[in-house]
Order: sequence, then C-alpha cells, then structure tokens
Amino acid sequence: MKILIVDDQIENLELLENILTEDGYSTTLAQNGAEGVAIAKMEMPGLILMDIEMPVMNGIDAMKILKSNPLTSHIPIFACTGLVYDSNVKRLLAAGFDHFIPKPLDLREFRKTIKNIAQHRQPG
Repeated sequence: MKILIVDDQIENLELLENILTEDGYSTTLAQNGAEGVAIAKMEMPGLILMDIEMPVMNGIDAMKILKSNPLTSHIPIFACTGLVYDSNVKRLLAAGFDHFIPKPLDLREFRKTIKNIAQHRQPG
C-alpha cells in the first residue's frame, strides 16, 4: 500500500517515512496541503496521513478538497497532529477525517492502526 504523508516539518516526514518503509509500505511526501492534494490526485495512495497546521493550505482544507472529488473521496485521510485536546479531535473527525493519530506517536498503536487499514484496502 502506498501512503502519502503530508507535513510541513521535515523531521516528521522523515520519521513517518522511516517507520512506514521499515514496515513495508511505499511512501510519498508533501510539505503542505496544496502539494498533498496534487500528489494524491496523481498517485492515488491507499492512505493519507495529514498534518493540520501547514503553510500554503492547511490539512482541513486539503482533506475537504480530496473528499469532495469523486476520484479521491474514497481515500482514507487520517489527521496526524499534536493538537490532541478532545474538542479538537471531535472537530477534526466531524470535519471529515477518517481517523485521528496524535503526535508524538505511540509507535505500537500507530503501527497497529496502519496495519489495520492496510488489511482492508486494495493495493495502491
């Protein structure tokens, strides 16, 4: 399964890329929401991990664009952010994200979540 990682912090991109490639997934990276939208439309990943606060286009706007496009609306998009207070988690899920992954990562829980989604997706 191909996973698109969208985050403006290079350290986060590298960390997630290393974990996911170590676990056998292919990854593509984007540094803002606009770049993430463009890459998602071209590469059709099986999953998108989306940061929320980014320059150019934030993660919520990027997710809404992808979810409103019939070609990309089926792609699960996980909010991946350090803004973990309950009201924010509820707001992000209500906005249309399929799941919430808090930063910093709980590595065991993160791997379990990704493996679970990968088992229910066709290769992509």
